[in-house]
Parts: sequence; structure tokens; C-alpha cells
Amino acid sequence: MTNNEHPDFQEEVERLEFTKKYMNVVIKASESNEETFRENLKQSLEGMDIKDSSFSYMSMLTNANLLQRTGDELKRLKKFEKKPYFARINFLHVNAKIKVDHFSAIR
Repeated sequence: MTNNEHPDFQEEVERLEFTKKYMNVVIKASESNEETFRENLKQSLEGMDIKDSSFSYMSMLTNANLLQRTGDELKRLKKFEKKPYFARINFLHVNAKIKVDHFSAIR
């Protein structure tokens, strides 16, 4: 039996297309978040005065940290964008608690 003849082939093709579209949405949202954090950090730095309270400093650190995390996540998403689906596993045990994947995009 060829792959195209498998009873679940069409379902898997549709799942792959859905996953690819979903990843594009997540990547665009991450890019938007990255730009927002970048702008917030820029504003924090521009308005910072040595005499300012620690709140301004904490805001700057928070935005820098969020920018770093968003950038890392965006790189990871783009790396997996070309390979969004790699296997299908049918489990027989209903109560099995097994984690198999290396990457997951939460939906």
C-alpha cells in the first residue's frame, strides 16, 4: 500500500495544512510581540534618568528580558516552520503518560 492509499492519508494532509497555517499565525504574533517589546524598551531607555525610581529600571529590565525570550522563541518557531510535522503515533494504552515530541505549539 502506498502512502496515498492509507485510510488516514487525507486526514493527515489536512492536519499538516492546519499545522502550517497555525505556525504562520504564531510566528506573526511573535514578530508583533517582539516589535512591541523593542519599542517599550526603547521608550524606557529614552526616558530613563539616573535620578529616576527603581520602577523605570525594573521596567527596562523586564522589557529587555521579554524581548530576549520573544526573540529566542521566534528563532525556534522559524526553525521548525519548514518541518512542522514529523510523525504520527497511535497509542493503544488509554492511560499512558508519555511525552514524545521535541517541539510543540500549544493550541
